[in-house]
Amino acid sequence: VLAPPARMEFMSGEWRRMVKFALTQAHRLGLEVSINLSSCAGALKGPWEVGDDLIDAMSHPRVCRHLHIPLQSGDDGVLKAMGRPYDSASYLALANRVRARIDGIGITTDVIVGFPGETEKAFLNSSALSAKPTAVLGVFFAALEVMPTPSQALPGPVKFAPLRTSA
Repeated sequence: VLAPPARMEFMSGEWRRMVKFALTQAHRLGLEVSINLSSCAGALKGPWEVGDDLIDAMSHPRVCRHLHIPLQSGDDGVLKAMGRPYDSASYLALANRVRARIDGIGITTDVIVGFPGETEKAFLNSSALSAKPTAVLGVFFAALEVMPTPSQALPGPVKFAPLRTSA
């Protein structure tokens, strides 16, 4: 298992160079290894961390073809309210760029539904982005008050109707 030292920021230039070096050495020595970066990639803070060096490392034949890139919402207004530094078009462009460079890659994401102030139109924008053939597999989570977050102070909390009730 290849893990960065505690003081090394995940996906920093140093970490990326270490992954590339390990892959290169394993290939040079003829070792049969597979590296699954998806569990590491779960630590990505956002799509801005997916650079050409990560895409290059993941295109190596011994790296598992899966990348988890957080989206959070397919609606630009909700992304702005969340303080995300990207929009849905740039996210989709990134997903398309990754797919163009890494044959057969699976891309998964997180999409939060029920963010305070989210409208039905905003929800439909997220659904539409997730349904695009060149888009990503969406994993939807309801924005529930499980732990305190700044979003709980925002106006317009979304009320969820129960899916079913028990007698």
